[in-house]
Amino acid sequence: MNIETKTKRKFVWIVGLACLFGVLVATSAQAQVKVGDNPTTIDARSLLELESSDQALYLPRLSTADLAGVSGWQEGMVVYNTTDDCIKIYDGTTWDCVDTDNDGIYDGSGSLSGPTVVTGGANTLDFTTTATDGFSVDGTTFSVDGANDRVGIGTATPKEALQIGDKWTFRSGGDKTINYNGFWNGTDWEYMAAGEASKLRFSNNGDVYIHVAATGVAGDPINFTTPLTIKNGGNVGINTNAPSATLDVNGSFRLRGNGAVANRVLTSDANGNATWQAAPSGADGISSTAALSLSGTSLELTDGTNTTTQDLAGLQDGDGIYDGSGTIPTSTVSTITDNLDFVTGAVDGFAVDGTTFSVDGLNNRVGIGTDAPKEILQLGPKWAFRNDGYSKSILYNTFYNGTNWEYVDADEVSRIVMNTGGDIQFDLAPAGVAGDPVTFSEALRIRNSGNVGINTNAPSATLDVNGSFRLRGNGAVANRVLTSDANGNATWQAAPSGADGIYDGSGTIPTSTVSTITDNLDFVTGAVDGFAVDGTTFSVDGLNNRVGIGTAAPKEALQIGDKWTFRSGGDKTINYNGFWNGTDWEYMAAGEASKLRFSNNGDVYIHVAATGVAGDPINYTTPLTIKNGGDVGIGTTTPRATLDVNGSVAHNITTSTTIGADAHFVIIPGGAVTLPTPSSNTGRVLHFINTHASNAITFTTAPTGSITQVNAGMSASAICDGTTWFWYSIN
Repeated sequence: MNIETKTKRKFVWIVGLACLFGVLVATSAQAQVKVGDNPTTIDARSLLELESSDQALYLPRLSTADLAGVSGWQEGMVVYNTTDDCIKIYDGTTWDCVDTDNDGIYDGSGSLSGPTVVTGGANTLDFTTTATDGFSVDGTTFSVDGANDRVGIGTATPKEALQIGDKWTFRSGGDKTINYNGFWNGTDWEYMAAGEASKLRFSNNGDVYIHVAATGVAGDPINFTTPLTIKNGGNVGINTNAPSATLDVNGSFRLRGNGAVANRVLTSDANGNATWQAAPSGADGISSTAALSLSGTSLELTDGTNTTTQDLAGLQDGDGIYDGSGTIPTSTVSTITDNLDFVTGAVDGFAVDGTTFSVDGLNNRVGIGTDAPKEILQLGPKWAFRNDGYSKSILYNTFYNGTNWEYVDADEVSRIVMNTGGDIQFDLAPAGVAGDPVTFSEALRIRNSGNVGINTNAPSATLDVNGSFRLRGNGAVANRVLTSDANGNATWQAAPSGADGIYDGSGTIPTSTVSTITDNLDFVTGAVDGFAVDGTTFSVDGLNNRVGIGTAAPKEALQIGDKWTFRSGGDKTINYNGFWNGTDWEYMAAGEASKLRFSNNGDVYIHVAATGVAGDPINYTTPLTIKNGGDVGIGTTTPRATLDVNGSVAHNITTSTTIGADAHFVIIPGGAVTLPTPSSNTGRVLHFINTHASNAITFTTAPTGSITQVNAGMSASAICDGTTWFWYSIN
């Protein structure tokens, strides 16, 4: 707006106000004014009334810049804003558009000036959207993807029907799944981020499966394995998805404690409780045979001659963006063609039907059945879902208060944790007092490798039980041993007479013997030196998964003799007089130590250490580094050239005018020199230093350059390109 226009506008206002003032003065006795048609007919409650069938009120027309350039506006003033094309009213602080579009219950985007309640009563309020993130509360705290019919809690781009945080998803199509770091992309299961993946699947026929997968890359397809299956009939399979018994283990089995020492057998009492017991003493032979099988609902035990059958049948057991608080008069549908975002920073900042659905914008949480959720999602008073950087958890009767896990009430506590390593763990705690800290004990862990541990977080077998073991039925009476048939079906059977394992005891082989094995022969041991040949000549440490050659107590995956070890964990190393004790590298005996390390990225390092004492920690240095790109560093682990030397370099020196093949420095008191033949000295450098006070060093054929001789007291350096010698430094 130019100065002339402003002047005209001010003039019009002055004239208009003068006229209005005159009318008001003239009618002061009535204290009412009417302008336009029917001037004598005026509403009794009006102070100023306008009436016309062909004229309108022409408000002052100002742009946003005009409004900002003037001070002194009074609350209640009205103008037409030409920038936003709307009537604006001044509220004492800001100019706001008057809602004229009647586009639903909203006046547009804005902020609540106070708590607001929308009362629906028996009426419904539906938001209809076809946009991704079409409806949201507090940014990513709660988001609805109307394009794909998904809900995100902690994310605005959910991958499944429900996604919590960055890795938890819940799939409702086909079999129902709870997924960690994986989602169905329409063709394959896909990693959401780098790391391991797992899922809990509830099939449509009532079966339950736990699937795990090794570390992958975001976007890659996931290859799940199935370490645990629970059939709808009650059978449980470990490493098999078709269990044929109440518990069917396909793989190794470990039962810790319960009298576990070498060469014991699993023996039942009358109730099927199993413990490791010394086998009945027996004869010196090599082996005895017994077989245990499960056929339908019958268990069969055979010793090769007699068969015992046990029938098992029956043994399985207002005024912000709203016009204030109010009541919806009829059922309402809001169709959202763009995005509708609710932004709140309050606890219970957005709610539907009281506690039925609540969003805590202060802490970025959602409550269903509660208006004070303790975690990212809480269902009712006790169920919650936790999403943090370390692990994802399904919680019962507990939450993390920022310092400790805390009881919600006096009931027992449990949680399912899917941690960042890809393991799934089941934790329990006894009944406690509301508000007290919870002390968990781990009852079950499923490793991403497929191993299942009961009462141990580091299962070393397909099923690893640390504690008591009970197999009911299946022929359980006192002092029987668990015996398998050819398919691995196990039943309690009477121990073969005098047998103490697969062997009949210690003994001597009377003649040279050859055993032809048409299948696998596996020796399973959990003891240090659990399997040995000729004393220390060859020894297997089954407790720590190590092999010793020349020693019965290897310190690493492989140890040869008393000082050579080979490490397979982390970077791979070949070590002399050193081993990793779990915390530090440690001297095996008094003396020096060294190791050759192959890193996981392909670099190779040689480390050395000075003389130390057995048991002391080793402080290695790294004299040599070979990077996977080919650069070699001496005295540095970050070489920047094909050969990078951080330190001194020794050179061969000659004091003769006859230059040998290994000379680098020629230090002579003058004299005649014949340079080596160029064709056989490509890349060679010679440094000449003249120590004579007056005689020069002369050349039969001088290097190309600015001098033909090295005068007394001078030095010069020459380099050969395979054809000619050149001077490149003269001092």
